[in-house]
Amino acid sequence: MAFLARNLTCIAQGNGHKRWHYRTADALTAVRVAGYFNTFAKQMSIGDYVEVDVVTAPDAPTAITSKNMCFVNANSGTVVDVTDGMVMTATDSD
Repeated sequence: MAFLARNLTCIAQGNGHKRWHYRTADALTAVRVAGYFNTFAKQMSIGDYVEVDVVTAPDAPTAITSKNMCFVNANSGTVVDVTDGMVMTATDSD
């Protein structure tokens, strides 16, 4: 699956940085590759956080397979790169 602009939302901004939320069915290994977020190269800045939810179906998810926090570590103005991400874990023992 390719990047879907409709699934990227700026949820906060201040002090020169933004926090983004992105929902996708793509594996994090695809999302973290340089160039994935190029459509937003003019809006994203180095240091911006990108919260990535990997879900079963982006438009109507029934489950989250992983929740990750990445940040923009390079942006040439045309090519955006994000870090590999930190996986957020939680226990659901029921």
